[in-house]
Formats: sequence, structure tokens, C-alpha cells
Amino acid sequence: MRTCAMRSLSMRSSPGTRPDDSAALVRALCDACEARDVAAIIRLVASDVVVVVDSGGEALVAGGPAYGLRDGVRLLLRLLVAYPEAVTHEHSVNGAPGMVLRSDGVVVAVVSVEVRGGRVADVWAVANPEKLRSWNRG
Repeated sequence: MRTCAMRSLSMRSSPGTRPDDSAALVRALCDACEARDVAAIIRLVASDVVVVVDSGGEALVAGGPAYGLRDGVRLLLRLLVAYPEAVTHEHSVNGAPGMVLRSDGVVVAVVSVEVRGGRVADVWAVANPEKLRSWNRG
């Protein structure tokens, strides 16, 4: 079952990228992450992408920043592999299109995505359980 669903139309985009384009690209990234489709993720990410995973040393994946397509995609995949049962949902993050990963109903990562030039340019994932407490209040 496909779980990505647009929850917010408020979005941030960089010059040269229309908000609708940003939302569509983040939606495609969400779908690719949900399917664990490496080829699709590679097609969506800029060659100079920067990926950061803030785990606070407490989560299953640490890392970053990772610079460039190979290392950036590798770090993003480490996050997905760390939570193989996690379901990826499209969700507004800080007023922009982003993603949330849930495992057994618990948010394990919140991912902010910035789009530039029609590609995913920056990814900031928070997987630190302390920082995710407000996302997991019942």
C-alpha cells in the first residue's frame, strides 16, 4: 500500500524552482524511498547533494555530512536500511515538503528536503530520539 500523501501545500523552494515542482520532486523522492528504489533516488538527487543525518549518537545511523551523489545517496540509504520496516510518509517539515519515517507507529526520522535546479540538493534527517519526542507525543 502506497503511504505517501500530501499533508501540506506550504513549501519553500529555491530560486528557479517553483513550489509545485519542489512538492512533486519531494513526493517522487518519498515514493522512491518507500520502495527502496535506489535507481530512482539517484535520478532525483543533484550531483552536489549534501546529506546530513542527526542521530545524536543514539539512533541506528550516524553520519554526515555527506557530499556528492555517491556519498549522499549512500548515507540516505543507510538511514532507510537502519529502519527496514519503516513506512515513508510525505509530510510538511518546517513549512516545506519533507518526509517522515515511521516504524510500528513511532517516528524514527524526520527528513527536510531542499530542491534546487529541479533536483534534491540538500537533505537533513533528524533521527535523534530526543529531538523526535514532540513527533511521538500521543
